[in-house]
Amino acid sequence: EIKFKEAVDQLEKAVVIDPVFKEALYKLAIAQWFERDPETMDSGDSLAIMTLDRYLDLPDLDENEIKLGEGLKSIVLDKAIEAIPTFQHLTSLFPDNKEYWYMLGEAHYHGDKKYMQSLDAFERSVELDPEFTLSYQHIFDLYEENLLYDRAIRTSEKLIKAFPKKILGYDNLSQYFRLTGKHEQAVKIIEQAIKISPENIDSYQRSIAINYVHMERYDDALRIIDNRLAKDIDNNNKIRMYDTKRFIFSILGEYSKCRELLQLQLDLLDDNRLDHFSSIYMDIALAYHFSGDNEESITYFDRSRKIIQENPGMILQFQKYMNIF
Repeated sequence: EIKFKEAVDQLEKAVVIDPVFKEALYKLAIAQWFERDPETMDSGDSLAIMTLDRYLDLPDLDENEIKLGEGLKSIVLDKAIEAIPTFQHLTSLFPDNKEYWYMLGEAHYHGDKKYMQSLDAFERSVELDPEFTLSYQHIFDLYEENLLYDRAIRTSEKLIKAFPKKILGYDNLSQYFRLTGKHEQAVKIIEQAIKISPENIDSYQRSIAINYVHMERYDDALRIIDNRLAKDIDNNNKIRMYDTKRFIFSILGEYSKCRELLQLQLDLLDDNRLDHFSSIYMDIALAYHFSGDNEESITYFDRSRKIIQENPGMILQFQKYMNIF
């Protein structure tokens, strides 16, 4: 169910009870690897490697279990190309093991970059288990990266038909309807998703507003955003709502309103999220630039650049290229 922190917690309890529980150690390493986020990626990798080393030190592993641990370790260490022969071997020996097909997909994706072979492996894993949620995350990413929108729509519709109470199919179908310009259909699917997952209403209402923007229904989009902002919503959702509203005003050329909304986002930010500060400073710089005030624009670009230069490795090093685009 893509709940990696909860998986880590439960698997850690399992290996405390039984320190030589092979499968629990292996799965714990996977959960630790996936639990990481951009802020803690190195520590997440090192935890997974430490757990894999504990697994590989177990005395009663057979040859295939050793291959499994070493293959995963290669992927975590960003040497995925070395894992391809391992998982090709394991899938040939155990063709009905969904997890080996999943790891073969990971190895191709991060290793030799043969994305269609990666997609074939991920799709094989969900043929074996149609509820294998983890593979769907990669499958839909590959559909988007390779512009396979019609294929994505067909898979999403199959998911909804097979699992009408699960949200995954609805989320992806609405996304690919949006990407193919079918905005009214996207809105209808999102409205169905709200009934199934009402706790995510803020995210879904924001998605409806974005579809309205594509349809040039700006007043309707702003009305939805303002209705949600009038509710008691958390700061993260407020920031996203302000940003969507800012996006609409940028299309309308109302750059002073854009700056006001960006300042509201700054006021809500956690001081530790330097990447968000850098991004918002760039957006403020652009708002000043497009309204003709290049002096203020340069001031905010410099603030953003300073954060990036003092924090090497931040993903927002690439933000400048996005802004040029």
